[in-house]
Amino acid sequence: MTKRIKIMGPNMKTIIRLMTAVALPLGLLFSAESFATARLQKVDTVNQGNANTQLRFFFDSAVSTPSSFVMTSPNLVVLDFNDAESGLGVRKKLIRSPYVKSIRTAKGGGKLRVMVALNQQAQHQTRVSGAQVFVTFSRAGAQNNQAAVLNRTGPAVRQQAVSQRAQAGN
Repeated sequence: MTKRIKIMGPNMKTIIRLMTAVALPLGLLFSAESFATARLQKVDTVNQGNANTQLRFFFDSAVSTPSSFVMTSPNLVVLDFNDAESGLGVRKKLIRSPYVKSIRTAKGGGKLRVMVALNQQAQHQTRVSGAQVFVTFSRAGAQNNQAAVLNRTGPAVRQQAVSQRAQAGN
């Protein structure tokens, strides 16, 4: 006759159930999907005369600089925000500005994609400040005013000439 040995008694089962009840929610809390995701709260536009249009994106927490690419047909600038989602309530928002026609949002692969439809080809610059992202659109081919003034006055050419004279003297 063999004797059975009880490995788990009623108290051990209770302890295991209690540990499972505590560990399961903690596991979900710390899983990769549940980490804080920045939520896009608001988008607005600042028209800076006919020279520039600035799109301002307001998130509920800090975001990193989005990756971006440009499409020419149709004229689009696409911004990809990692670990972000839209809280706008609408997928498409119409914008009235010299450069920006509308924005559309889509979520997938853990990122928020913002597609900015343009009225015309434009250059863009992106700047992040905490939970705010500023995308400034300007005329395609436009140069920074300060760089344009320097190029017209030619200090780089003068500097080069001085440098050549200095080398000839050595």
